[in-house]
Order: sequence, then structure tokens, then C-alpha cells
Amino acid sequence: MVEVQCEVMNNREVAGGVWNMALRSPDLAGTARPGQFCMLRVNRRLDPVLRRPFTFHRILPDREYIEILYKVVGRGTDLMTGLEPGAFVDVLGPLGNGYAIPEDARTIVTVSRGIGIAGLVALAEEARRRGVNVLALASFSNKDAVTGTELLDYFGCETALHTDDGVHGGTALVTDGLGARLAGRQVDQFYTCGSRRLAMAVYQWSAGHGIPAQVSLEQHMACGMGACMGCVVEAFTSGKRDAKAYRRVCKEGPVFWAWEVCGVA
Repeated sequence: MVEVQCEVMNNREVAGGVWNMALRSPDLAGTARPGQFCMLRVNRRLDPVLRRPFTFHRILPDREYIEILYKVVGRGTDLMTGLEPGAFVDVLGPLGNGYAIPEDARTIVTVSRGIGIAGLVALAEEARRRGVNVLALASFSNKDAVTGTELLDYFGCETALHTDDGVHGGTALVTDGLGARLAGRQVDQFYTCGSRRLAMAVYQWSAGHGIPAQVSLEQHMACGMGACMGCVVEAFTSGKRDAKAYRRVCKEGPVFWAWEVCGVA
């Protein structure tokens, strides 16, 4: 983990209230892995006091920059929209663990909801670099919220898009018809982010078919390094799901096995 001053290369709105920021940082681009995150200080003042956590949307070591995808939800992210190319921001990272792609994987499936697609785009890009086939299921509230899917298409992923307004995918949920879509295929791993309900659906389907699934949790964080205990969640401690313990999303996560965190009462 390093603390670096990153130059803003680009910062633009890419969907309704969703922005993409490119940050020049050879250190982060050279060490970050898909699923990990960084803590960004919005400005040099003490308002807002806390840094904001963002997963890596793209990791480009050869071009020495990373991208984050962020949704404007409060004062901190609203201030970020005012950062122009040439500005510098203070960033801590990479933090947490990341997604793991099995060495012998041939096909993986990603399932996202809304801004949860951010980290799964980085995962899909890494998988395609390694020659792994990617089926990407992406769900959004409406057609104006769709983002990230153009990159999935560019990487050569097979993409299935759903919007709640019915413009894409009709009235079916993004996970409906999963069995028919995957019939005859060997899937090595599932990955999901963006919705606890969606994660539960993925866990139930993947567990029923003996396929491991990884879930990235979205949680409010204060320090991002495991010290403040502000992002603790309850999790199962074994595959039998008969014992629980508390886990820090920033330290032991944000990526967990689905059996650890799905369906914890």
C-alpha cells in the first residue's frame, strides 16, 4: 500500500450521475489487482474529513494509470465532479483483497447491479488478457444508467444487459434463464457485486451447481485499513455455515466467498 499524489487525467460523466476519473499513477497501476480498492482524499481541506473508497475500474500498468467509476451520492463525490485534468488528488492503495481467477479457468460469469459493474470491468479485462471467456450479466435501473458495458464488448465478453424499465432484457431479471444460458457450458467461477439480493441469487444458483462464487461487498468505510472497525459485517467461518464471526470488509474483504456472506441473518 502506498500514499501517492495522482494527477487527474480525465474526469467526465459517462451515465446519469455516474462519472469516470482517470488517474496517473505508475505505483497503483503496477500493483493493483481487480477487486481491490483505493481511498481518495477529495481535496486538501478537512471538509470532507474522510477519504472515499473506490474500487479499480481499469488497471493499465503499461499506460501507468488507473480509472475509477463513481456515482454522485453526497458532498464528497459531488466535489469530485469539479476536479479537472491537471489537478492532483491524494490516494491510498491498493487496499483489501481482490478477485481470484483460477489458473486453469476457461469461462467465468460476472453478475453486476448498477455501479457494482465498476470492479467487474477490471476483472473482465484481466480475464480476457489471460484468454478466459467472460459472460457478463449487467443490470441497471434504467437505460440512462447503463455504463461499462461498452468496455465489456470491447474486451470481447459475451454481454447480457437488463434494465428495470424494460428497454433492455424485457421484464425478466438478469438472473432469469441462467440455467438455459449456461446449458452445455463449463463455468469455473461466478463473481458478483452491487446488490445483496443479486448476490444471494448467484450464491443459490452457483452452490446448487457446485460452482464457486465470489462476492464483493459495498460498505461504508472510514479508514479503509482495518483500524476503525466501521465496515464490519457478520460472516460464516466455514463451508458448513454453522458458525459466524465478524469480518472487516476493508481488510478481510471486500471480496469474499459467497458462502461466507450470503444469507447471514
